[in-house]
This record gives sequence, structure tokens and C-alpha cells, in this order.
Amino acid sequence: MTTTKKWWADSFPSQYYAFATDSTLGGYPIAGLANLDIYSSEPSWLTSSSSVVALTEDEWLSISPVNLIIKDGTVVSYTPSSVVTLSGASTATAGTALTLTVGLNGTGPASAVTVNLSDGSASGKFSSDALTFAEAGAATQTVTYTSAAAGTVTISGTNTGGLTNPADLSVTVAAA
Repeated sequence: MTTTKKWWADSFPSQYYAFATDSTLGGYPIAGLANLDIYSSEPSWLTSSSSVVALTEDEWLSISPVNLIIKDGTVVSYTPSSVVTLSGASTATAGTALTLTVGLNGTGPASAVTVNLSDGSASGKFSSDALTFAEAGAATQTVTYTSAAAGTVTISGTNTGGLTNPADLSVTVAAA
């Protein structure tokens, strides 16, 4: 039995590809999918310099073709952020910076979201009390917080994107 070499075998090492379309979802390019074996010759939209992501047969077979995006060179399902998280140590020393991490779940926000941080009226200082998460931007950011005095400080966050706000973070601050 003679096997005919596929037209795509020399230029494309895989039979299955995802490619970036002109449309976006959450700021990421929506992924189109192509099984090169269904084309009798190279389609005009596909060149060896096209921005494509090669997929294994297992990856191809596992794809649910709903809300697919290309993020960091990988095909993933887009899940818009719905919750803001806030984390950091539960103890600190007055006058010493404490690192806080603010994050968004999911793939990222569907549009820009600002998270505003507050310590109530404890008079501490944040390196930034307003963090903006851009559409298709980083899903986590860090800031520092320096308490002005010993005691218990409650750090809270609110957001402009209609997401669920984070649980308050209670920090017990020791005297310097």
C-alpha cells in the first residue's frame, strides 16, 4: 500500500492547529481551529508565517470549541473574572512593609477593573491603594502596606467591575 505525503507535512509539523482570528474575547484573540487534513491544498489564509499554535491529536480531541482564546501561546477556554481575592500575612510589625497580593479569578477581566484598597481609618500607607487590571492583563498584582501603629487592622477591597469583592484581611500589628 502506497501512502501519499500530505501537502502540509513539510511546512507544518502537525495536522491540527489553532490560529488567532481578528476577533477578541476579554482582550485575547479568539482561536480558530484547523484540521489541515480536510484541505486538499494550502488555504490562502494559512502560510508558514501565520500565527498558529500546533496541537497534538490528544489536545485536538479534548477541545471544547466554546470561548477559546489564545493566551501566552496556548489555547485555553476564556473564563471571565468574577471574584477579587486579597491575601497577605496575618501578622506584621508597625512601620514595616507587608506584601499583599490582589488577584482576579478566571482568565482575566472582560474589561478594565480597578480595585481600591482601604485600611478604614488606621492611617497606614499602601504603595498603591488603587490597582487597575487591564482587559487581557495580569490576573495578580502585589502592593505593600505599612501600618502606622500597633493593633488590629482590617484591609478591605472594592472594585469597579461588578465582581465579588475580596474577603477582608485582618492583620495583627505588633509594636516596632
